Amino acid sequence: MESATAQLNVIAMPTILAKRPTRAPRGVVFLLAGFVLVTGVQCRDSAPTVPVDATPLVGTEWRLLSLEPGAPLVSVAPQGREPLLIFDRFPSPPRLSVGVRGPCNAFGGAYDATPEGLLWIESPLLGTRIGCEGERGALEAAYLDRLYATVTWARHADTLVLRTPDERWLRFVLQ
Repeated sequence: MESATAQLNVIAMPTILAKRPTRAPRGVVFLLAGFVLVTGVQCRDSAPTVPVDATPLVGTEWRLLSLEPGAPLVSVAPQGREPLLIFDRFPSPPRLSVGVRGPCNAFGGAYDATPEGLLWIESPLLGTRIGCEGERGALEAAYLDRLYATVTWARHADTLVLRTPDERWLRFVLQ
């Protein structure tokens, strides 16, 4: 009888090892995937180069004054639709956000800035695409073109100046 039991165990072991491993129920898999999406957990290090709270532009809103040195803003933007630039942050996951309003459309995305004056604005920003023709369309196109090309920022009291590598710039006033 002992040999029969030993023989049975030997015969049964390959059957146990050959079983497929159990899979997690689908609900658990979807729950974990949802957790990753909602919390922003990522597999790579995504810490900003500058701590989000150390960026001096966070929490400011600016109204565009001019696109060229010494030139006033063309008054083609409808009342209440003057071009704006809003710097903010999302708390979770911590990241910097920028809001852009042109004379016709609104845009949003990410940016990165250093206290030393370097600036990068995500290109392209997400936004609306309402028809924008004539002078208003030209103003909006020039505004976005310069924002995407911006590499430095400088604040002087209530004025913000963004510069591109080819010395084009945008001048704003604190809203």
